[in-house]
Amino acid sequence: MALRPRRPSSAVETTGDSGAKVAGFNGATQYTPLWAKGAIITMVASAASGNNTMQLQFSYDGGATFLSMGSVTTALTGAGNVSLMVYPTNLTIADATPVDLTITGTVATVFLNTPIPAIWRILYAVPTSITITAVYVNYLP
Repeated sequence: MALRPRRPSSAVETTGDSGAKVAGFNGATQYTPLWAKGAIITMVASAASGNNTMQLQFSYDGGATFLSMGSVTTALTGAGNVSLMVYPTNLTIADATPVDLTITGTVATVFLNTPIPAIWRILYAVPTSITITAVYVNYLP
């Protein structure tokens, strides 16, 4: 069993999943800092066409195999951004189905009530094209 690599204790990082894309792809493998319980992952695009989405995936075997977790985000069809939140608590109304929360400048459309996996990546669905400026990860204690 592989141990989780230690990384600098930075609260904000980028995944490196940027550039012009014309097809779906798997993002770079990420390693969660040992202190983090969750994260807000935000994809920022300067241009997009089609229904571009992202979905969290986790690895149970040190990064050889990845499985999808939760739903895909709402489609990003033009310049803008979309976020997903992963944290071990209900981020919406008690005893109700989780709903989208509007955050200034973005719509967070996927809420996973679970700790962030130790090893994860983003699966991107790109039916036409997208230019990703950056994918930011705000780790949460």
